Amino acid sequence: MIRSLPGKTGYIQHLIYHVMQPANEPDRAEERTPGIKVCDMVIRDRGSGEADEVASLRVYDFGGQLAYHVIHTLMMSDRLAAFVVCVDLSQREQHVKERANYWLQFICTRLQQGMAAAANSIGAAPMTEVKPRVIIVGTKKDLAYKNNLVDADGHPTWGKAMMADLQDTFGHIIDIHSTLIRFTCFLDKGRNFNALRLELVRHWRWLKDRQLEVPKVVSEVAAILKTAQLECPLWKVGDLLERVHKSSEHEFAVTAALPENIFHLTLRYLHARGDLLWYYKLPSLADVVFLSPNWLLHDVMGKALQPKGVACGGLRPKRGVVSFSDISAAFEGIASPELVISILQHALLCFELPQNERGRRRFMLPSRVEEDVDVDKEWRQHEDDDDHDNWAVYGGRRLKVTDDALALPPGFFPHVQTRLHSKFRTPPDIWRNAFRCEWRGVQCFGLQRGDREVDVWVRAREGATTHALPCLTKVFSLLQEEARGIDSHHIVLSPKQLRQHVPKPIGYAFDAIHNQPPNEFVESSYHDPGQSALSERVYDLLMLPPERPDSAMPTWQCPGYEWHHPSWRLDDTLDEQLRWSGPNAHRTYTAPLPPNTQLYEWVEKQMAPGMSLSRVEVTKSATMLQLFNGRLAQCASRRASPNSPHFNRTFDYDRDKKRMVEQLKAQFAQTGEDVEHVNVLIAWHGCSVSNIDAMASEGLANLSKPADRGFYGAGIYVTPQAGYAAGYSTRLLPGTWEAPNSRGEHVLLLCAVSIGLAQPITRQADYNEASRCKWFGEPIKDGFDARYVQVLSSDNFQATPTPGTYNFEEIVVSQEAQVLPIAKVFVKVNRDELRDYLASPPPAPAPAP
Repeated sequence: MIRSLPGKTGYIQHLIYHVMQPANEPDRAEERTPGIKVCDMVIRDRGSGEADEVASLRVYDFGGQLAYHVIHTLMMSDRLAAFVVCVDLSQREQHVKERANYWLQFICTRLQQGMAAAANSIGAAPMTEVKPRVIIVGTKKDLAYKNNLVDADGHPTWGKAMMADLQDTFGHIIDIHSTLIRFTCFLDKGRNFNALRLELVRHWRWLKDRQLEVPKVVSEVAAILKTAQLECPLWKVGDLLERVHKSSEHEFAVTAALPENIFHLTLRYLHARGDLLWYYKLPSLADVVFLSPNWLLHDVMGKALQPKGVACGGLRPKRGVVSFSDISAAFEGIASPELVISILQHALLCFELPQNERGRRRFMLPSRVEEDVDVDKEWRQHEDDDDHDNWAVYGGRRLKVTDDALALPPGFFPHVQTRLHSKFRTPPDIWRNAFRCEWRGVQCFGLQRGDREVDVWVRAREGATTHALPCLTKVFSLLQEEARGIDSHHIVLSPKQLRQHVPKPIGYAFDAIHNQPPNEFVESSYHDPGQSALSERVYDLLMLPPERPDSAMPTWQCPGYEWHHPSWRLDDTLDEQLRWSGPNAHRTYTAPLPPNTQLYEWVEKQMAPGMSLSRVEVTKSATMLQLFNGRLAQCASRRASPNSPHFNRTFDYDRDKKRMVEQLKAQFAQTGEDVEHVNVLIAWHGCSVSNIDAMASEGLANLSKPADRGFYGAGIYVTPQAGYAAGYSTRLLPGTWEAPNSRGEHVLLLCAVSIGLAQPITRQADYNEASRCKWFGEPIKDGFDARYVQVLSSDNFQATPTPGTYNFEEIVVSQEAQVLPIAKVFVKVNRDELRDYLASPPPAPAPAP
């Protein structure tokens, strides 16, 4: 910290931070700076025009070891400071750039946080118009030149580009000197070293020219505080004011009745001048004044946070834990252990643990924990765990820094970990980059991802679900409070992916979803490369009250009656890949099907000549799902009953019909080994674009009419061949043409069809002498719920005279509940090519199953 003595315009506040980041550690431990060391520096100003004018500077030398960075946050929020950032030119280019970016991010972050704190402090002006001066210094020029990393004057080839990039990234917050100053520490007395001296003097002049309000009682108060420092280096603000009152020379002295507001203004001035430290902007430290900066930053903090290899005699915690006796021994002759503990607790760097089995007091220093968390071990559940899937609810949030010039400072996470202890009154489990705690049956896990992101996850079992959101809110609020002043996004994490223990769950912008209706499906907006977008319900994302609304989107499968196609499945995994919307008035949800899904790829393979796939929209009707799954269960129950031979007929008496039934059964969807009598056929229905939405939502009504009673009986007609269904969508089969929609598309409805017992239709057994099917217009009955026919295009799509030799298949079902709409498939059709396909000869007969 640079100190300026009073000039003709009054007392001047002047700060400089000297950040040392040596690449090669000093040879002797005693050469390393423990904590922050305060010293004075005097530079003669030869360019001011006034003889022998002296710039008196107060320098704060920051220890470069990572362990000390948590206390550097206390000294980096003054906008009148000058910062000198040292980088090691003997290191590789990438290393130098990373360290420069690290320290400038650190400085900018603390400056922004200081502004935010000042804005919330009475009588504290944020000084938004002031940009602190930053000087980048490259050290070890001689070693860099020896290794051919710089030229003879110490210039690296990438130096100018780096300075320009730093200016572009951080220039809106700090004033960066345009030139990289290069010299060899302790040896260089030439023009480069003088360039640094000149920049410091310029900063001193700038401060001199600023008219700062200085309380008239500064000298009197400073003298009293100097005496008080001999008694104790730390005082409460109220006690210190009382001491000032009592120490006045007489009852009429200006300090005898010093008002509290003037005393606070004086303390702030003395803090800025470097005489004392009063962190009035930090709630945890606002009540105490440190009369000796060196004592706090060097003797106490430096020793408490001292890593191995720096001097000797510091604390040596095990996984961050030290005992009361450890503190007593380390600070003997410096401060009492109670005082040290109080300081560390006020600085949010320590909390007390339960006593050990011997009754000894123990303390956790989160910033001294070096172990990273094993997320698999400490949080994720495996398939063979007893707790797997026993969690009723999952939820999560992410705080993500958005400004490239800012980052989460080193003290951020230790402060959060310490505050968790006071928030929940129980010690959390601590790792360097994580924490875990429990509250009212809710497990909470925090994970820091570098210096720009922090996740908070919660999960709760039945009976504790109502506490999950309050727990998450409490913890995430701590993150937001500690990150005040840092531009960040509030992200809601996917509960589906949290339940699956995806390493980094995708997220949703909180601001975009928190006012949405609970049943609305919203699309994710935060993904890592390779992650696909999801769509989830606001209700689940925001962990709203436990009663699920009646209109909750149902699952595809009915327990005990599950089925799947060999190439794809309708299940939660598919749902998680889709961006759902709805429900509509008919309780139907829809979602576009991404091309990278198995279902889309299968649909594309079903396109006949003359057809090209345009898009697919999955549709899920709660009403139709309920009816369809009920029908599956009914058919399975009937066929499983030994008293229902009526529903289990065979066709041993007719070889053609038996062969047809086997060919139909070969197309049924697959089921699990423990699922029986569930027959599901994947089929298509050709329809008009104008009817598709109603069919997808309300089902395929029995479309038989007096003028068209159905050639193979009254019922709903579907086919396993997409091209055949397209003939009806386009109206090519009736011999006309239906114009496509505005996008040039026709549409097919992809369906799942439940077949209990199908009646095969053959030319020999089911046609009359007039070559007409005897079931024309007739309802399906006698235990059957479907009819199955193989047709020839060359015979006007009549039943083939030779079962097994056919162009297309038609299935007629008797009830709407048998047909579940799955997707609206939009296709573009070449009329001539599709017409030729529909009229083509039949393929070779399929082998008997």
